[in-house]
This record gives sequence, structure tokens and C-alpha cells, in this order.
Amino acid sequence: MLFSSLEFIFVFLPLTWLAFYAASRWLGLRWALSALAAASVVFYGWWRPEGLVLFLGSVTANYGVARLINGPD
Repeated sequence: MLFSSLEFIFVFLPLTWLAFYAASRWLGLRWALSALAAASVVFYGWWRPEGLVLFLGSVTANYGVARLINGPD
């Protein structure tokens, strides 16, 4: 799926916006950001499903490094 495709503009983008808005309004910011992260994984997986392992590994590694830099809560 490309950013300029009709599928993205008229289906994926509105559904993602709606999920983010609904989650932020009724469940809070943490859930809204989780919905946005899930939409990112779906978007990336739509283009290349076999690359999801690499993508999720990269996200996990970056999160771990950020936690090390910031220290414990």
C-alpha cells in the first residue's frame, strides 16, 4: 500500500484516524498511541509481511536502548 493509493487515502487513513480519535477520547492517550503503533505495524506488514520480524525486532531494540538511556521510571 502506498501513501498515494486510493486504498490508503480512503480506507486505511480514515480508519486509523477514527481509531486514534476514539481511543484518545474514551480510553486515554496511552491507548490512542497503542492504536497508532498497531496501525503502523499493519501498514508495514501490508507492504512486506515477511519483513515484520525485522521491523518488530528493530522497534524492540530501539525501545530497549531508549529505556537504558532514560533510566528506570
